[in-house]
Amino acid sequence: MPSRHHQTLRYLAVFSLAVLLALPGCNGSSDPEPDPSSDNTSSNTETTSGDNGAGGTPSQVSTDSQGRKSIDGIPYDVFFDDPLAVVAQQGTITPMETPTVAANDTPTETPEPEPMPKEEPKTASIKWEQIIPMEYLDNEIKSIRNFLTPTLQSVGAYNREYKQIPKCGNTISALAQIALSHPGDALWKDQAPALRDISYNLGGSAEAPGRAGWEASSLQFENLLQIFNGSEPTLEETPDPNLAFGDKADRGPLMRRMEDAFNWLSSNTPTPAAFVDVKDKAMHETIILGALTQVTGDESYLFADEPDYQGHVKEMMAAVEQMRKGIDDENHELFREGVSTITKKCAECHTDYRE
Repeated sequence: MPSRHHQTLRYLAVFSLAVLLALPGCNGSSDPEPDPSSDNTSSNTETTSGDNGAGGTPSQVSTDSQGRKSIDGIPYDVFFDDPLAVVAQQGTITPMETPTVAANDTPTETPEPEPMPKEEPKTASIKWEQIIPMEYLDNEIKSIRNFLTPTLQSVGAYNREYKQIPKCGNTISALAQIALSHPGDALWKDQAPALRDISYNLGGSAEAPGRAGWEASSLQFENLLQIFNGSEPTLEETPDPNLAFGDKADRGPLMRRMEDAFNWLSSNTPTPAAFVDVKDKAMHETIILGALTQVTGDESYLFADEPDYQGHVKEMMAAVEQMRKGIDDENHELFREGVSTITKKCAECHTDYRE
């Protein structure tokens, strides 16, 4: 029986052989091993007692027809002369990690998403500067503010005028929405979305006479004054500038402001002389009438997307332009023709849609 020392030596030799076979370039000749079954291959076989010839288990040493030796079928030239010394010198062989190489060596950068186009208010396509110059828009808001200041000084004053507050609030709201798309400037224009929302809330706060309605209206009016004073107003939520008129301006109160303008124009311009005396006021009321007519033609309102409704709006806007030209030229007859057209179109539109 081989000694334990000899067995250890043999195991080390086999281990060294296995390691060396795993290394690239260490598998000896590239020639194919001879096929033992081939008739053209012959070999000589001799027996050896092991690496040191000291009584180890015999190994078969063979020589093929080409003179290549092998030990137990393993090519002879893969063996080191002293494998134990080689193992002791080199130690344990640690396989190298093969780095993963991408198919494309150039790192792919994630493209930056293109910025979304900034949305414009839905009223931006209208040439508002031609319908209502900013001077008239700002003056109308000042006029409403001057009315509300004494109206909200006390509960008694509020009780006398509370029915006017919805009209006032919704009119400012519509004008503030126009300002978002208007090229003209005003001191409060950068706060136009907040002015619109607060005014709309003001218009809905005066539901009935009494202290509760007065306090609710006064609170909204104080927020409104903060904007005019250059301060930041108190808001429940951030205003969205990209809204339609129907979202923040009720059509009914706007119609009442249009009715006020029309009634004033009809009553205060009976003759050419009277017409010339009130020229500036007549122009203001005519322009407000036209601006609110255009607002109430916005398709966010009920029925406003119907062709007949839009037909009434276009004819009224044409009549307003006729009235403005009559005022500029001091042509009383042309002006009154426009007033007559407005009378007719209002009646037709109310017959078709008011109910």
